[in-house]
Amino acid sequence: MAIDRRDERRRADVIRLVVDQIIHSPGSRVTVKNLEAFLNIPDDAAKRIIDNLVRAGLMYEVSPGVWTQGKHPLTPTRLRRDV
Repeated sequence: MAIDRRDERRRADVIRLVVDQIIHSPGSRVTVKNLEAFLNIPDDAAKRIIDNLVRAGLMYEVSPGVWTQGKHPLTPTRLRRDV
């Protein structure tokens, strides 16, 4: 089902669902297909949501096509300092 990207109420609903069900759910795993089905959005919208969450550091890819909430365990938490 295609939704109008300008439908601000629907966008707010999608954002709320993503935050509540993915970001605040440790251990949750997401694929483009299950995000598409869960939110009833097109696959390109699901891909954009995942890409934005990854860029924001809120999710990382655990295996090809599967993302989970949190920071990648190999991502440094501190910046290296010159010695």
